[in-house]
Amino acid sequence: MMRNNDIPNIGPIDGPLEEDPVQARKHDSDGVLFLGTGVSTGLPRLSCILTDQTPSCPVCFDGYSNPTGPNRRCNVSIVIIHRGFPLLIDCGKTTRESVLRWFPYHNISQIHSILLTHGHADAILGLDDVRDLQFKSSNGFLNSPINVFLNQQTYEWCSHVFPYLIPSFQQTMPNENTENNEVSNDVSFRRVSNIKWNVIENTQPIEIMDVPIHPIELFHGGNYISLGFIIGFPHNASRIIHLSDVSQIPESSMNIILSLGSIDLLIVDAINHKKHYSHFNLEQAIELARKLRAKKTRLVGIDCGMGLHSQVNAKLSQLYHSEHLDIQLARDGTFLPMNFHPQP
Repeated sequence: MMRNNDIPNIGPIDGPLEEDPVQARKHDSDGVLFLGTGVSTGLPRLSCILTDQTPSCPVCFDGYSNPTGPNRRCNVSIVIIHRGFPLLIDCGKTTRESVLRWFPYHNISQIHSILLTHGHADAILGLDDVRDLQFKSSNGFLNSPINVFLNQQTYEWCSHVFPYLIPSFQQTMPNENTENNEVSNDVSFRRVSNIKWNVIENTQPIEIMDVPIHPIELFHGGNYISLGFIIGFPHNASRIIHLSDVSQIPESSMNIILSLGSIDLLIVDAINHKKHYSHFNLEQAIELARKLRAKKTRLVGIDCGMGLHSQVNAKLSQLYHSEHLDIQLARDGTFLPMNFHPQP
């Protein structure tokens, strides 16, 4: 395992760039909430806590002893908030923990829509818990379905993992119009997430909550496709590039990104310092940040091999002084205000 003293020497520090504060979102603020920023296992890793006889992994032991600190990381997920409506991007196996930690703090009580990047456990296994984020009628049944946007590959995987959430399995499920809420004897009623599945094309622009989103294809290990997203209006409003699970960016997708012009926020995968078969490492993420010159670059998908959050960010701050690149490890719970309203 790579330890903190293995962080690459990227130059002397001339006063660290101030890190993003974890401050409660104002009630009417639009922006991006980093709900989770860690690898599929989350941090702390079980193996680091349960098998080490001594605290040889400072990152995981800090995350274990300081649950609200920056080294406690859940599965990668962000929330785009536009006009008060939250769009959740990815809903992994730690979603429930993340929601309990950060939704009350940031005045969020529901989810309007969900957008999925791919079908791995750290992106979809929280879908079962969506039922507790939906409004209910007085008799306890869920009201309008929540829209989930995903490509065909991910939909097929979800249909295997969650067959009870697929319409063909719900035809006999009761709803709030069922008289006296009576259910036939041959139906075993279970209140589940009420989902409307919206299958999208890998590169076809869509609109969610009046915000344009352009999916692009990314390789996430070999030829496995994960979706990245260009989020925001083309002119005079905030634009976000979301590349959470990527080992390689196809030329066609890179050409689309390079044609955009100004980028306000780049969110990109960076697992640790070593070359990885399905994720960018820190060096690859920095090179992409240099190429795209976003106003802010925030790194996600972080493993304990990256090093302690504050020490890595202190090193990364040198890039701001030398190249005016604002690159930081993101941390769970951070909210960055954004303006998604196009200006005339």
